[in-house]
Amino acid sequence: MVTSIFWCIVFIYFLSAFAEEISWGIIVATQIGIFAGSALCFKEWQAAPLNSHGEKPKQFLVIGSFVAVLGLVMLCCIFCSYKSLKVAIDVVDASADFTKKTKRIIGVSVVYFVL
Repeated sequence: MVTSIFWCIVFIYFLSAFAEEISWGIIVATQIGIFAGSALCFKEWQAAPLNSHGEKPKQFLVIGSFVAVLGLVMLCCIFCSYKSLKVAIDVVDASADFTKKTKRIIGVSVVYFVL
């Protein structure tokens, strides 16, 4: 229990210090992952052997196209809703700062658990 409280406090301080960087990093990593998945599907489609009809199976092409469109839609949503996304990240940052300054929230959870 002491270890969990320790890591909770470390996480709160870490999130309070780097909330915006963590949020943008997750968004960028997700976007890169989506486009990398699409590129991997296209690469697998190109490397696929021909079937008995002399053509390549289209599963990887369809999946790669769908994932690429999904990545473009997400990118469009990020650009079009940038203000809302920025406000949401600021809310996460503000809540992390509040939690850092009000540690009794952790105490209430611990006392409730003990009771």
